[in-house]
Amino acid sequence: MSQLAAGGFRDITRIASSSPTMWRDILLHNKESILMLLDKWSKEMEKVQTMLEQENADAIFDYFQTAKAFREGLPPREKGAIPSFYDLFVDIPDHPGVISDVTSILAEHEISLTNIRILETREDIMGVLSISFRSEEDRQRAKKHLEQAMYETYIL
Repeated sequence: MSQLAAGGFRDITRIASSSPTMWRDILLHNKESILMLLDKWSKEMEKVQTMLEQENADAIFDYFQTAKAFREGLPPREKGAIPSFYDLFVDIPDHPGVISDVTSILAEHEISLTNIRILETREDIMGVLSISFRSEEDRQRAKKHLEQAMYETYIL
């Protein structure tokens, strides 16, 4: 399967390369909302399955035409009513001062962050920091310097 997948497959499966602990906690914390969305998605996929089984070429075309128009109507990432956030996820060990270590690396390289959240707080296991930046450039610079300091980072 991996030999058949195109480059776009890697892009749409990037969540699989991030922290399983983080995603487990996100799903469990948002269980009701996610179950509702999965139910809606399942019903939508049943419609697609029916169109395909019936070989309804016009309906399939209209379905993808509508999706294309919707996506093209979204504002560009850099501008829009809702400001863009550039999040970086950082695996951190459970020891005193680790958050200070991470933020010190950013400060040393004059990288400003807009938000920081701890996504895992149980003792004696790896935690995940979610750090938001104002620009893609700041996020990439932070990623570079944190990885040089031996922190594992993820961009979703």
